[in-house]
Amino acid sequence: MQTQPSPFGDHTDLLASLQTVQATVQAQTARFHQQLGLVKSLAARTQDGARIEVLGNVSLSLHRVHTLLFGGAIPTPAEATPGQPAGAEESVQAAFAEFSSLLSATQGAAEEVDALLAQTEGQLAQLQAVAA
Repeated sequence: MQTQPSPFGDHTDLLASLQTVQATVQAQTARFHQQLGLVKSLAARTQDGARIEVLGNVSLSLHRVHTLLFGGAIPTPAEATPGQPAGAEESVQAAFAEFSSLLSATQGAAEEVDALLAQTEGQLAQLQAVAA
């Protein structure tokens, strides 16, 4: 009995990357919500103008994180898929090329989110130390 080739061909690495990005985004979402809760808690206890300013800056950074995670701010591929009819193989290749481009943009956004969350995490840790 002959097995049929996978419709994904040699693109299984793209699918593995997609799963990795999905796990990363889930972890980042949890970190975002944890930090947002901490901002709310610290804002309720903070009276000092300088610390309020830091909380404002953290909030702006978390707003950017929110936009990247939930706002659909992922850029579209620079090159559009050709609109003319193509054979099945060309259509599959074009779809995987677009998928690869979107995945790359998503990975770039995930890296930016990681950097922002690390920055805000440090700022919040300093505020917590002062508030304690």
